Amino acid sequence: RIRVVLHRAEEATGTGITEFQAWGSGTTLYQTPPPAAGNLSTNTSGVEFPKASASFHDRYGGVPKSAIDGRIIFRPNPVNRWTSYGSPNEADWLEVDFGKPKTFSRVELHIYDDRGGVQTPTSYKVQYLSGERWVDVKGLKKSPETPKGSAKNTATFEKVTSQKIRAVFTNSGKARSGLTEFEVWEK
Repeated sequence: RIRVVLHRAEEATGTGITEFQAWGSGTTLYQTPPPAAGNLSTNTSGVEFPKASASFHDRYGGVPKSAIDGRIIFRPNPVNRWTSYGSPNEADWLEVDFGKPKTFSRVELHIYDDRGGVQTPTSYKVQYLSGERWVDVKGLKKSPETPKGSAKNTATFEKVTSQKIRAVFTNSGKARSGLTEFEVWEK
């Protein structure tokens, strides 16, 4: 058990911690908690559905399936994300195929930003497959309104039923976009 208490000095305007580490001689490996129940896009086994694909993925291990494995890690290691680093495109997308129609009205995009070649996109939109066409969701509300890196970005919209959903990212200058997790929720 560890407890940290920070007291603000009289003349200071706030308190904070940059990093906190705890070390010990524990014999049990840390177990990552399971993903939250109800996330339609989680695939911890990596087989069958749902499955992820993208317009482009980097050559260093940032593959689409890593963005639906239920693990949210903003650090550079382990490589647990999808990125479009090296993409020739001004915009890139990450898609989730559920294998059969699902109903959803919210996504949570955990945007990866390494402050180098992968940075927060300037904007994003959410689309679903209707027949053979990708259609923008209706009533899109974003929080935060402007994408924020190394953070959860929530988008809510009118409920839709489709087999596929995707997020389309407008890349920031020469940098490209990335996600550590793409969550899809019914509510």
